[in-house]
Amino acid sequence: MFNKFFIALFLLVCFSCQDSDNTNAVADDVCRCFTPLVELNDKIQSHLKKNQGAAAERLLPQVKTEEENGKKCFGSLLEKYGAETELNSDKLSQNIKNKCPKIHSILKLDQFGK
Repeated sequence: MFNKFFIALFLLVCFSCQDSDNTNAVADDVCRCFTPLVELNDKIQSHLKKNQGAAAERLLPQVKTEEENGKKCFGSLLEKYGAETELNSDKLSQNIKNKCPKIHSILKLDQFGK
């Protein structure tokens, strides 16, 4: 679901060693970009757990649409914050974890800095 494109953009935009007040805003925007795709995945998984394969299959075309929307949304973060934005990666990771823990887990942010 989340491909290397998203992670590469995330790293490009977000990981620097300097502190900044933008971490809260960036975390909000990261959550906003990825939430629709995560929610769609949750719906598909829920249908599959209930043996409602046909209902899950009807949602599959939306996955590509949501992935494209996510790419566009995330690309807009580069424009909004600029590639040179300096962020504290630990603070940003914690903000994302607090605001959207499922997305934090998918992006595997705990593995950075170790």
